[in-house]
Amino acid sequence: SVIDGSRKVSSAFIEMRTPFLKNFEMDFAGRFDKYPGIKANFVPKVGAKWNVNDSLSFRSTYAEGFRAPALVQVLPGGSQFFLSGLWDPKRCEDDEQTPKPNATAADCSKSASGTGGANPELKPETAKSYSFGLIFSPTRNFDVLVDWYKIRKEGEVMLGSEFQALKDEDRFPQNIIRDPNPVNWVTKDGVPVPGTGPLLSVKLPWINQGATEVTGLDFEMRMRNNLGTWGNLSSTFRGSYQISYKIAQVLGDVENNVAGKRPGLYDWNLSSGADTHRFE
Repeated sequence: SVIDGSRKVSSAFIEMRTPFLKNFEMDFAGRFDKYPGIKANFVPKVGAKWNVNDSLSFRSTYAEGFRAPALVQVLPGGSQFFLSGLWDPKRCEDDEQTPKPNATAADCSKSASGTGGANPELKPETAKSYSFGLIFSPTRNFDVLVDWYKIRKEGEVMLGSEFQALKDEDRFPQNIIRDPNPVNWVTKDGVPVPGTGPLLSVKLPWINQGATEVTGLDFEMRMRNNLGTWGNLSSTFRGSYQISYKIAQVLGDVENNVAGKRPGLYDWNLSSGADTHRFE
């Protein structure tokens, strides 16, 4: 891996707490970020807390998120690696096992070099999050906290897959390098087909993918005991329950809930799997 470059980032943060009533307060916060080549961005956060009585309180937040692409993802440089088991659609039939005329069986399970290249056109990732919860204290020494949350991220920066690069070769030919010798091209009705030489290298540029959305519950129980001359003992139990986990490779795709499944997530490619427990 190699990278060559630098950048200057400017940021500012502000926070304000406003106790509107004796038992109700809100807080407001925001962050401003300016990265080279990216439009200045401001993300807010708003929170509220209502103390119903000494034993029960409600709280809620809304926030937005922003993440600029990393240096290695937008500046000259990259990584080199090797790929194996590649199915070459230009040189192998759709059954993925039969080579086309003048190709070989190796084209149906090809090994080639791979490069991870920078993409100066990357956009920042964005996010929105919501939460609503309560704090219940039936006694001075015992607390119960429960929070529901929802987080949605869009435009996540991911390294493109070699399978997608081969599939989209006609749209983005710059990502595929082939042997240019016409002797090695596949043939159709005995005529060589240009641009179908053996695969030499695949470029996997960084790209903005679709979206991820998760919802769940966080809960916590806290107990405080006074042991007299022995001191104090504090005990805490924490847990999380995943209600939904949705993912879309491209914005607008159907987003199915895969919580409780083994979907085989790999470079944003989904496959069905067996049920598993969702409790953590």
